[in-house]
Amino acid sequence: MTLRRSVGGLAVAGLLTLLPLAAGTMPAHASIGLLVAPARIDLAERPSDSTITRQLSVANRGSGRDTFSISAVDVVVHDGIPESLPPSSTPYSLSTITSIRPSTLTLDPGKEGTVKVAFDVSAHKPVLGALLVVPQQQAAADTAPSGNGSVGMITLPRALVIVSAAPVEASGELLPSISLGVAPVTLNAPTLVESGPITATATLRNSGNTYERVFSTYEFSNLGHVWLRVQAPPSSAMPRGSATTAATTRQRLEASGQSVDTAPWLCLCEVKVSTYAWLANRATTPPVVQTATVIIFPWRIAGIMLVAFAISILYRRWFWRRGWHGLYRRP
Repeated sequence: MTLRRSVGGLAVAGLLTLLPLAAGTMPAHASIGLLVAPARIDLAERPSDSTITRQLSVANRGSGRDTFSISAVDVVVHDGIPESLPPSSTPYSLSTITSIRPSTLTLDPGKEGTVKVAFDVSAHKPVLGALLVVPQQQAAADTAPSGNGSVGMITLPRALVIVSAAPVEASGELLPSISLGVAPVTLNAPTLVESGPITATATLRNSGNTYERVFSTYEFSNLGHVWLRVQAPPSSAMPRGSATTAATTRQRLEASGQSVDTAPWLCLCEVKVSTYAWLANRATTPPVVQTATVIIFPWRIAGIMLVAFAISILYRRWFWRRGWHGLYRRP
């Protein structure tokens, strides 16, 4: 069973992957940077759709004029991490149905441009891939030798914007041939700790027949009282693949920007993870639930107090046996 779920995304930088590349020495004053929006594209292919168009914005955040190339690539996902492949590498290839106009943008520093991306969804089948944005200076640096004949290692940016699509009925529900599913595998959390923070990691398996995103909500409670609820960063998985989400009780304060541990100093804690799979504005329901028990007990402090108590008892017994208690008898 699936339900409609709107997962809004802010227009932020596309998934920037900083890849170490062997390249020639570049001018010290030159810097390369880009900002891409939206961060990802999710499409629902309705029966009446033959072509779906979207816009991709690219901004030059470098210090010099640069040309950015935009292309469609295929993608596979391993443990929630996308890996780009050459076009036409997968049966659910995005590159074969994508056209991009223009395919290059030349931008001055601080300027941005827009490209139109059209997806041919007339086949009405699941699709997965990405839009790859690469600065031209990076491509030149990949092949340019250094002045002294040596090769240096530098880090240059490229943006990978994941694109997924799935066919839906006129009502918006996924076609019966599309199956979403997520199954629990493990929930790793410490059993006994002296103090926080508590970090929990859930591993799940895609039990459906298509690519899906995975969303988890972590609840930390003490004797039934929920004291922290965290939305974990989303993950994703291919069919029969695994996805991992994680959360911690250490949270960042919005006002000061500092990180603090919200875990109590003494706790019989329960960690509850609720996870659902998502694709084309549809989510599985009810969510898959995993639980774990974590005991927070300051055993070092308790041990010191116990030793101090034991010493005081022994001292009192020794004092009594030595007969000093007679000094306090009444005449």
